[in-house]
Amino acid sequence: MSLSLGIIGLPQAGKTTLFGALTRLEHDAAAQTQKPNLARVPVPDERLDRLSEHHKPKKTTHATVDFVDVAATGADTEEKGGLGKRVLGQFRTVEALIEVVRCFPHPYLGEPRPLADLESLELELLVSDLGIVENTLDRNRKMPPAAREWFEKLRDVLQEGRRPEPGFLAAVPEPAKPFAQSMSLLLAKPSIVCANVSESLLGRELDDPGVKALEAWADAHGRHFFTVCAKIEEEIAQLAPEEAREFMQELDIKESGLAKLIQASYGTLDLMTFFTVGEDECRAWTVHRGATAPESAGKIHSDLEKGFIRAEVYTYDDFVAHPTMAQIREKGLLRLEGKQYVVQDGDILNIRFNV
Repeated sequence: MSLSLGIIGLPQAGKTTLFGALTRLEHDAAAQTQKPNLARVPVPDERLDRLSEHHKPKKTTHATVDFVDVAATGADTEEKGGLGKRVLGQFRTVEALIEVVRCFPHPYLGEPRPLADLESLELELLVSDLGIVENTLDRNRKMPPAAREWFEKLRDVLQEGRRPEPGFLAAVPEPAKPFAQSMSLLLAKPSIVCANVSESLLGRELDDPGVKALEAWADAHGRHFFTVCAKIEEEIAQLAPEEAREFMQELDIKESGLAKLIQASYGTLDLMTFFTVGEDECRAWTVHRGATAPESAGKIHSDLEKGFIRAEVYTYDDFVAHPTMAQIREKGLLRLEGKQYVVQDGDILNIRFNV
């Protein structure tokens, strides 16, 4: 499973710079292209690195994240100075949105207005979704009464400038489901607030009034929040790994922007990681929290879920304390778990199955 994240923000927020830094891909922020920037990036995980170093497999496979960035063109912004239908439409297939907000001075936009910019971005998402809902009502005048009632309530909430409650969106009545499934509302997607700060704020980001206002807004709205300096991340991405580590130490940067983003994304989407190890491959797998052993086995291969018998399980922490299977067995740390077992973050699994 590859997590899909859309990096979104108002023009000049630095989102395309951040995309290039996170993905280490060259980009042209001014390119008048109709195509989105797409990249698949391995998820950094020191646990997998250590497991691989110990087992020395033929192959090491990290979990991955797909990033989507769409540069706004003149045609997109000329009417209202916003993002436009084409740009917003590209984000309807992602699982979560990273809302990048400018927290640095700009040569012609002037001083940052973080909270005002975030509220403007939220309004654009709302207006875009309102248009989708209204079009759905207009195109389907003969939809069942219960479906129309639900859509009209959703329309009314959006017209009032409010986000619909998660419970309302989750409880789509059966008659409305065929019409709702194709909408992919942006406001229904989990989102993360990213404050893109200037180099001068590094180390004291959370003391800045604008950044503090963003953090307070995110907290009040139940969103994950993190800060990043996209320009510095861009410089780090151009360095060799050892040079990058030294550069980060000099600037007292404890976590890369990618690590912060992954942590926030996994928290927002309630995801976790389990591992499989062996001579052929050591691999990290991403599943939702609460996944059972058979469901997790299905991430590896559908046959493993269908023919699941039991799972041999021990934890990454067990491995750190006792790095050989002989020690794991001797300490009684290798468990046999059945179909009801709920996999935990950091579990190392070996699936027994029969098809």
